[in-house]
Formats: sequence, C-alpha cells, structure tokens
Amino acid sequence: MSVVNKIAKTVSSSAWRNPAFVRAVACFAHPLTWIAILVLLLNDHLLKWAYPSWLTGKLSDFAWLIFAPFFFTFLFAWIVPRRVSHHEDQVGLLACLVCGLFFALAKTFPPVHDMTVSVQSLLAGWRVDMRLDPTDLLALPALLISGYIWNHANQRALAPAFIVLMVGGLATV
Repeated sequence: MSVVNKIAKTVSSSAWRNPAFVRAVACFAHPLTWIAILVLLLNDHLLKWAYPSWLTGKLSDFAWLIFAPFFFTFLFAWIVPRRVSHHEDQVGLLACLVCGLFFALAKTFPPVHDMTVSVQSLLAGWRVDMRLDPTDLLALPALLISGYIWNHANQRALAPAFIVLMVGGLATV
C-alpha cells in the first residue's frame, strides 16, 4: 500500500470520529441546504439573465450564505481542538462568523474583493463577475438559517449529503 493510500485511509477513518465533521456533512443533507443550492443555481444561470434586478442580485448572496458556512466547518472541525468545550457548537459558530466576515470584506473592501474574484476565476476557468456592493450585506441574516441547519442536521442522512455537497461546491464556483 502506497504512502498516499495509507494517509488517505487514516484521514478517512478518523474523519468519521470527528462529530463536527460528521455534522458538517449532514448539513448538506438538510432540505434547506438543497433549496439554497437550487435557488443559487437557478438564479445565477437563469433568473439574473432573464430578469436582471436588485432582487436577483441579492438572491444569490442570500442562498450562498445559507450553505457556504458548511464548507468552512469542514476545515474548522479539524483546526478547533476537540477538547474545547462544546466543540461542535463552537465549530458551527466560528464557521458562520468567518463566512460572514469574509463575505462582508469581499463585498466592501477592494483588496479582498479582487483576491476573491481572482481565486474564483482561477477555479472556474473564466472571468467571474462579482460586484463590490455594500448593499449585499443585507443578505447576512441568511447566516441565521445556517445556524438553524447546523443545530438541526440529521446525522443519519449522510448518503445524500455527498451528492448535495458536490453540487454545492460546483454551484459556488
């Protein structure tokens, strides 16, 4: 067995022993997450072009903020030591705060905005259009829905979560 396979196997088996990581995966199985990803896809690829307006501009931001914190939770599940009191709750809160802060900076602070557009364009393979627009901060209350999903994730429904996770990742790019 190669070294890479051994590392992958170790990470894979230990991932399921991290409750915050398992909850992060389960969040992608929640119906509200599915709806948010669907709204983002429909809005970005249909509604913005057919009905450009202030509303369609905000709709994508609102939808993205519902499921984006769960990507951050994958990282924070490993960075925040498990010995921290209420580890899972702390991971969820930190993910929402960091996601909200990053979103606010990307929408209002030109250096962070430019970096975000560059990274997204690199990942997508084409120039991504993202506006520097402080009024997009009106979407930040969507993080409350993320918190609701985090607190009500069904950790037994993991199988469909992987499909939604992949679709959500592609929708973000």
